[in-house]
Amino acid sequence: MNIQISSRLASLKTRMTEAYDSAEWQVLAELDKECQLTIKQIINENPRAMYDELRQMLGFYAAIIKQCEQQRDGFASEARLLRTNIKHQKTYSQLQTLQ
Repeated sequence: MNIQISSRLASLKTRMTEAYDSAEWQVLAELDKECQLTIKQIINENPRAMYDELRQMLGFYAAIIKQCEQQRDGFASEARLLRTNIKHQKTYSQLQTLQ
C-alpha cells in the first residue's frame, strides 16, 4: 500500500509541476484537490509509515505555492501597467482631438 501511495504522490508532483510549467491553472487546481485527498488518505491510514513522503510533499507544496504567488504578482503588475498605459493612451487621444 505504501508503494502505491508513494508512486501516486510522485506522479502528482510530476503532473502538478507540468501543469504549472504549462500555465494550466485549472489542471493544477484539480491536481491539488486530488493531492489533498491522497494526503488525507495517508493521514487516516498510517501517517507515521509515510512520514518522509509527507515531509517531501510539504516541501513541494511550499515551493509550488511560492512559484504561484510569484506568477500572480507578476500578472498583477502587468495588469496595473496595462491599465496605466490605457489611461495614458486615452489622455493622449483626447489631447490629439483638441489640436
